[in-house]
Amino acid sequence: MCLYLLGFTSECLNSHFSPCSYLEPCQNNGVCQVSDGRSAKYKCECRPGWRGMNCTEQDLCDNKPCRNNGQCLFLGHQLFKCECHDGFLGANCQHFNVCMTSPCKNGGICRMDQYGVFTCDCPDNYSGENCEIFDACRPSPCRERGLCNKVGDRDFRCDCIIGYQGKRCDMVDKCLLEMPCQNEGTCLKTGNNSYVCECPPATTGPNCEHFDPCSQFPCNNNATCTGIGKARYRCDCTQGYYGEECQRYDPYLCRNNPCGANGECITVSDTFYICDCSYGYTGERCETRNYCSDETICKNAGECVSVDDDFKCLCAENYYGRYCQFINYCKANPCINGTCQLKYQEDTIDDVDYLGGYICQCSDGFTGKNCELRIMGCRGRCLNGGSCDDSQCICPEGFIGK
Repeated sequence: MCLYLLGFTSECLNSHFSPCSYLEPCQNNGVCQVSDGRSAKYKCECRPGWRGMNCTEQDLCDNKPCRNNGQCLFLGHQLFKCECHDGFLGANCQHFNVCMTSPCKNGGICRMDQYGVFTCDCPDNYSGENCEIFDACRPSPCRERGLCNKVGDRDFRCDCIIGYQGKRCDMVDKCLLEMPCQNEGTCLKTGNNSYVCECPPATTGPNCEHFDPCSQFPCNNNATCTGIGKARYRCDCTQGYYGEECQRYDPYLCRNNPCGANGECITVSDTFYICDCSYGYTGERCETRNYCSDETICKNAGECVSVDDDFKCLCAENYYGRYCQFINYCKANPCINGTCQLKYQEDTIDDVDYLGGYICQCSDGFTGKNCELRIMGCRGRCLNGGSCDDSQCICPEGFIGK
């Protein structure tokens, strides 16, 4: 049999080759035994503390690392695992499992960590290392609405924050929590989470949010009260009375010139007058400008309509403009071979006498005021060697245009 072994030449050995003699494969004082005298098979019997085919892996279980009668399992590659007996835990079964003795009282749940330290997860109302202490404030029955204080061994008291009441601060007092009543209204609690507002004079609404300065009838002598803003009012006095609240009487009704600059005050009796308004004004006190009193303000049969302190002209057909002064010449389509455009100037828009007009944008080949004339021949001269054909320029190669 020929073998090529490290350190030997490639010569054939005799048929009684022994791998144990030539190779000495068993390490760490292991004993080598030949399995078959005619082959290179062998087996190592390892000394205590060693494992593997050639006794090269240290047997960590040989040192009995598992304590408290734990069973060691060699995993190879310098690894081992301890299977612990009941009541013990840890990598080497070195920790006693205290949870086996049920140290947590009152329904607490025992938990052990990897270092052998136990903790108790206590149920509600219990605390302490072993859940042995009754705690009426754990968790707080007052929730986030108050501070819980222990009373005796098994009772509690909630000091509620503003806006909450009751044994567990579960009653809501909106009068304190939200102060909903406005305008100095008085809030009265009517139950849990309910209230009613007592409103002062001149205020209304569920929260006294509406202020009506006229509700107390501040205007005298049949005057009309009108609210202005949130807390102010105005009195419109009947004839013969004046003052902030129409509390004063003046038989000389026209003394204060109630018709202003746009009319003349005429006394009819001791308590009544009328305003004779100037041309173009109207209203009880001539306070409104009446543009439509000028019957000629809207031209071309346009109708004048008063709009607030202004006017608007409703134009007849074919007319437009602020005063209906423009004729819509384009409505009749005067441009035969073109497009009609209305013509007016910016400075004549409000000129009631400006008549306007129109212009025609003629299509190619047509001219005249209404584009009624066909252009014979080409406009101007055809440039760059172009020739004229039926009013159009025929351009040479490389040129375009009309």
